[in-house]
Amino acid sequence: AAKPPDLNPETEESIPSRSSPEGPDPPVLTEVSKQDDQQPLDLEGVKRKMDQGNYTSVLEFSDDIVKIIQAAINSDGGQPEIKKANSMVKSFFIRQMERVFPWFSVKKSRFWEPNKVSS
Repeated sequence: AAKPPDLNPETEESIPSRSSPEGPDPPVLTEVSKQDDQQPLDLEGVKRKMDQGNYTSVLEFSDDIVKIIQAAINSDGGQPEIKKANSMVKSFFIRQMERVFPWFSVKKSRFWEPNKVSS
């Protein structure tokens, strides 16, 4: 049986001693949590990043949400119900952004894929 991740035998104290400037990279768990902070994979991740004060601009926040919505659109499998739900989420997000940040053009995000827009 695999051990849960929190039973990692390496303690935080042992990490600095074994990693010299030319030593191994930090453990994978550290890399994953660091990556998670930088680019959330879901809306819970966006909330966490927001709660931790890690957003420095509306653009950064918008890009994270657009990537999540676009990923959902890309993986809808052509199922009409999912396609419609994704389209509604996208429309709702755009409306909210236009209402709250009227000066910000969310529709021009470089992460929307025009050929994949749900209809």
